[in-house]
Amino acid sequence: MKFFREERYRACSSIAGNRYTPNENQIKYINLAQMYLSIVGRTITPANPRVMLSTFDRSQEPSVKWCMQWCNEESERLDLASVFARMIQDGLISMGICKVALAAPYEAAMSGWGLAAGEPFPYRVDLDDFVWDVWARDYSEMSFMGHRVRVPVDMVKDSKIYSKRRKLVTPNDPSDDNRGGGGDRRIGTLTGDIPEGEFREMTDIWEIYVPGDKCLYTFWGEDLIGQATNSDGNIEPLREVDWVGPPRGPYIFCGYNWPPGQPFPKGPIMDVLDLDDAANATYRKLVRQAARMKQNLLCKKGMQDDAKRYNEAPDGEGVPVDNPESFHEVASLGPNQGLFNFMRELLQRFSWMGGNIETIGGLSAQAGTLGQEELLD
Repeated sequence: MKFFREERYRACSSIAGNRYTPNENQIKYINLAQMYLSIVGRTITPANPRVMLSTFDRSQEPSVKWCMQWCNEESERLDLASVFARMIQDGLISMGICKVALAAPYEAAMSGWGLAAGEPFPYRVDLDDFVWDVWARDYSEMSFMGHRVRVPVDMVKDSKIYSKRRKLVTPNDPSDDNRGGGGDRRIGTLTGDIPEGEFREMTDIWEIYVPGDKCLYTFWGEDLIGQATNSDGNIEPLREVDWVGPPRGPYIFCGYNWPPGQPFPKGPIMDVLDLDDAANATYRKLVRQAARMKQNLLCKKGMQDDAKRYNEAPDGEGVPVDNPESFHEVASLGPNQGLFNFMRELLQRFSWMGGNIETIGGLSAQAGTLGQEELLD
């Protein structure tokens, strides 16, 4: 998982650009990767879903109508459209992960108590916080999967749904890297180091789903990285509960390109990031050439006064000089035309590799008539 997390980190750093990430040294004049995400993302991101229910039993029509109304209102309250948008964006970059389950107390606390424990809810899981059976070739073969979440310590200690071991839970500081997972930088450090001094005392817990047991296990994070274990070395879960929900488990995955025999998808944007880097490198070189371009008036030595009168004269005004033939203008070379044409080729190739971004985004006409343009779209 370390390689995939590092690749996602580099991709997100490139997408964010130098105006967002202090670690990005290269100026991005044309952020093609961000344009790709904006255009493709909004094209495939749905709005809040609308439910339509009906029944052949007329006596049940009021109940069915009320249930339909509740579902539509609930999808808006949960803001499913935003969850879909973030999950799809993750899928375009790497892999989108969404947990759908009944809310536990810690999840209610994470939402600012806008969500009651026991309510159904969707929750986007970040790739940095996800773990699975790396030996599996497909999700159907996984023996376990789970995710990490940062929760208030007092919530864990006060909740009786957890075992007596909850009393041993202590606060820990947020980490800049994935402890126990290779030490790669977490995506939260994209804009700099993680700030110190949280508002409440927090700790990490892990929720692990084991398909074979149809069970959800909750562990204290310090146990899993070997910082706090029982005297016999065994790890004791804080909670063990039977899974109530779809047979696939609590996680839904969003991926677009699946290499054969691999459980981890390849984000479509990975195929165009190198073109984005090349286009910006070329653009930066053209900008440097444009900055060096200048036009100067050359004259013979000893004619500085004539040159000064020429430079100070308004446009269109005659300037008396002793030797007009000694003056001539020289312009240094500007942006290289071949390099400029190469940059245009990179832009066209980016649009081509991205699935005709210009047409999808409505950035330029690609056909001669409206009907042909609609067919292309």
